[in-house]
Amino acid sequence: MGTAAPSLYIRLGGYDVIAAFVDAWLRLLVLDRHLGGYFKGMSTDTQRKVRQLTVDSIAAHAGGPVLYTGRSMKLAHEGLRISERDYDLLMQHAATALDKVGVPDPEKGEMLSFLAGFEIDCVERERPLRG
Repeated sequence: MGTAAPSLYIRLGGYDVIAAFVDAWLRLLVLDRHLGGYFKGMSTDTQRKVRQLTVDSIAAHAGGPVLYTGRSMKLAHEGLRISERDYDLLMQHAATALDKVGVPDPEKGEMLSFLAGFEIDCVERERPLRG
């Protein structure tokens, strides 16, 4: 019997590394002059909730022993009018945050691919007008 490869959660360094990544990532997003507007008007409590749900979502999707109790990515981002440009910036900040917390290149690449998979649920593309 072969042993299963360790999950991305384990290879990233577990919950603490994911939490540190999310903290660094959210800091970059909030400070970004283009993306920071998505966080304007959020109370401190709401910001903490967004942070915790983000940590839990990533940890659960990466194979960790975490129960994600939040909404689907599609439902959570619906109506925010996130563009492809916005998502590209978000991904650039994710790469920077992964570097800041010292995630090795193989896991960094896997994590970025994993996060890129959410684009379909987060980006709202323009719908053609009916004639």
